[in-house]
Amino acid sequence: MYNRKKQLKSEAVADELRRKILSGGFPDKRLPRKDELTEYFQVSQKTMEAALKMLTAEGLIRGVKGTGIFVNGELPKDINLTHRLVMVVMPLSGHYYGDFYEGLREELLKTNLYPVSYHKDDSLFRLASVTTFLSAPIKGVLYHGLSYWRNPFLDKWRNLKSVVMDLFDAEGVPPGGAALVDYEAGGYLLAKHFLEQGRRRLVFLHHQLPEDVPMTPEFLKNHMPGLLKNGIRRAIREFGACPLQDHAVNLASGTEPLENILKKRYDGVICVSDHIAYWTGIAAERIGMKYPEDFFLSGCFNTPWSRNTVKPISSLDLNAPEVSRIAVELLNSGSSDIIKIKPRIVRRQSTGGPE
Repeated sequence: MYNRKKQLKSEAVADELRRKILSGGFPDKRLPRKDELTEYFQVSQKTMEAALKMLTAEGLIRGVKGTGIFVNGELPKDINLTHRLVMVVMPLSGHYYGDFYEGLREELLKTNLYPVSYHKDDSLFRLASVTTFLSAPIKGVLYHGLSYWRNPFLDKWRNLKSVVMDLFDAEGVPPGGAALVDYEAGGYLLAKHFLEQGRRRLVFLHHQLPEDVPMTPEFLKNHMPGLLKNGIRRAIREFGACPLQDHAVNLASGTEPLENILKKRYDGVICVSDHIAYWTGIAAERIGMKYPEDFFLSGCFNTPWSRNTVKPISSLDLNAPEVSRIAVELLNSGSSDIIKIKPRIVRRQSTGGPE
């Protein structure tokens, strides 16, 4: 199944040129020729054209036929526009994160802010250029809080405006504002949907945790699977159903572990991701089971893994556009509020839905 690349080369080139434009890096307001830029960035002409088209659409540059590429004359002539730059640190691979970033970028541009994106990678923060960037008078930082405990880089930059998005699984409170998905409410909604349809033996499937994960109560309290489980268990208590069972799965070992779980005859399977839900459906088919006839099945993130199947799978949509809107709003206001965004269920055939 198609999976978005980490970051398109054209986006990376556009980010670098945008940063240079807004920090006054072209004092004569003229960019190098297209072939010179292509050579400098070591990319194809098609990639360079896509990057320049992106900057033209943002109103930062204009091309004059037969003359060259110029910084838009409407930009203040002698003002450094570094204060409009926003450092965005988040995963850029995968359907969910790719779409999330595109929506976030659009929200920033609406308020005349310009993202400089970095793939969420520990090695990133060892780069001198990042330290230089964070030392500049930029607007602030938007970052995805998954595994923030691995590298709490903002501890050294508490003077910067910052907003964490989607999830924050480190101990304590975020250093700035927060636009977080209410995963506990999402787990509750999924379980309630199952239970209202008469399902009583629910199982929760999630990925195995890496060995370096700190298994502290604080981490487990903020960990995404833990939040989902809390919501599921709350719904189970309200309905008086069987206690929740949960299993960590490793898809690298094939579908046999999923087949063994399904043989225990649970009537509701809630998965931490659409990817696991998709392969659960494959495992069921291999042992002669069907959903929704034998069990209800749902995933999380509302990606093509749940939509592009013979029998579409219900999924928890995390409302990324609203997360992006609130995150940009918090950054612009400088607020340190923590706002939770409620996800919604997309009901499909796997839980008796309309599709």
